[in-house]
Amino acid sequence: MILINLLPYREARRLARKRAFFAGLVASAVAGLGLVVFGLSFVTQLTSQQETRNEYLRAEIKKLEAQIRDIATLRVEGCDMVSGNDTMFLKLIASLGEGEAHGLRLRGGQAAAGPEVQRQIHERLGVTGLCCSYGLSEASPGVAFARWNDPLDERIAGLMW
Repeated sequence: MILINLLPYREARRLARKRAFFAGLVASAVAGLGLVVFGLSFVTQLTSQQETRNEYLRAEIKKLEAQIRDIATLRVEGCDMVSGNDTMFLKLIASLGEGEAHGLRLRGGQAAAGPEVQRQIHERLGVTGLCCSYGLSEASPGVAFARWNDPLDERIAGLMW
């Protein structure tokens, strides 16, 4: 019977398995570290984007709060005459909301605005004595006005004196 000493062979296999185990352990640690770094950079990017959105919302909230203060001033002080251009009136109408009972007591004023905006001022704000005007900045503010008591359709159509 032939006897073969397998101890060196077994020792070499054990050493190879041990090296493979530690190589896998190191590879897993590197991969785990890579995932952590990637995850942190991804979360940092998401946080940065959210901060940008939050800053935009803060700015828009400040604008809305200013509009709310302006409307509250009109309500509290009982303003009944108003003057402005189409942009100012459109912002006022938009800030009141659709179909909202706004509680304003506006009776009249002057508007340098187009026919569509003038009709909205009359219908949405209830301004019945609106004088429609045409003007130039240099003329401060209007050079021609419609009478407040002219029929509404004539005022909106741009008939002025």
